[in-house]
Amino acid sequence: MFKLRKNLKNKDGFSLIEITISIALLAFVSAVVIKLFIAADGINDKAVDMDMASILIGNEIELLHSKDSVKELEDEYLQTDESFSKTKHFNKDWLEATEGIYSLEINGNKRSGGIYDISCTFKKNEEELAKVKTCLFFKDDNEVGVNE
Repeated sequence: MFKLRKNLKNKDGFSLIEITISIALLAFVSAVVIKLFIAADGINDKAVDMDMASILIGNEIELLHSKDSVKELEDEYLQTDESFSKTKHFNKDWLEATEGIYSLEINGNKRSGGIYDISCTFKKNEEELAKVKTCLFFKDDNEVGVNE
């Protein structure tokens, strides 16, 4: 017991070099952790953009699916005999706007028998975030009203 007290009294503590090395090591590890947090924030922002893009594309496809004929699209889409298209813009708060950083392009091309290939592309500042291709059936415009 007496020997232990004697050893404790002879301790001088840490040297200046040891403290400097430990602070430098702590700073290096902290810098790496901070970079990871910054990268995670950027990845999270992109994931939010992609989620919203998927939701808005899904909404648009459901809206198209609710239409019985291509003729019902006349008010909302630019049309030719074989295709239709539309571009929607969204601001940074995801609200529809005349111009914005986000854009949703919807294109439909007639295949045959009332089947249309639908392509929806969502972009942020011209960078493609999400793209969905599907096909939908619309009644032939000549058949609308025949059995109604």
